[in-house]
Amino acid sequence: MFKKSLILVLFLLGSLVVGAQQFFIESSLTTAYFKDYKNDSGNPTLDNKYSKPLESGLGAGVIFPISKTRFLWDVGLNYNKYKINTSFVIGNTSTDTQYNLSYLSLKTGPSYTLVKLSRILLQLHGHLSYSHFLQGTNRYLDVLVDLSSEIFDDSLLNYDYGLNTELAITPQTSFYLSYNVKRSLKSIDVNDETYKLYATSFYVGLRFQFKSIKKTEKQQPK
Repeated sequence: MFKKSLILVLFLLGSLVVGAQQFFIESSLTTAYFKDYKNDSGNPTLDNKYSKPLESGLGAGVIFPISKTRFLWDVGLNYNKYKINTSFVIGNTSTDTQYNLSYLSLKTGPSYTLVKLSRILLQLHGHLSYSHFLQGTNRYLDVLVDLSSEIFDDSLLNYDYGLNTELAITPQTSFYLSYNVKRSLKSIDVNDETYKLYATSFYVGLRFQFKSIKKTEKQQPK
């Protein structure tokens, strides 16, 4: 089912390229943690006072202009890994545990240009995204649990927001830095335990301007 959905998404993205103004590729570093945890008795027993390791990610997509305003709209795919150090508390005993998770996400949303200079742009952005769980493990004491074989929600709905700084390198190419905060709207459910996934990311990427087909046609000799 997931493979069929992915093929459909890639076909959709390919169709959207026809009307896109730019496409982008990006890499990211992300920290993550669980929020609003409840165990099977409804009690919050996770402790988040641990280091948040950085994990890498990759992404690509297309960007569309919205009318002739400062608004743009983008659609993209992202692959992200999350490493979460935490612990669960039973009575007076605290047990360290580590989650390693990976997701593939389809995101879409607008951005607005706050500052527009000759070579520099400052933008606000926001997205809604659908994330599909690919694989993951949970390690505690000497136990390693494969979450792919457990009752683990395979999808998340998220919203995110952040700030971009873009620098033009050439008329067709630009470099950007982005700060992004992601929050899951839907709780993860594992064996009657629920929690939301929160993440903070720094993105580095390149944007490329599509050549105008009409201009190319005009330049061709008759």
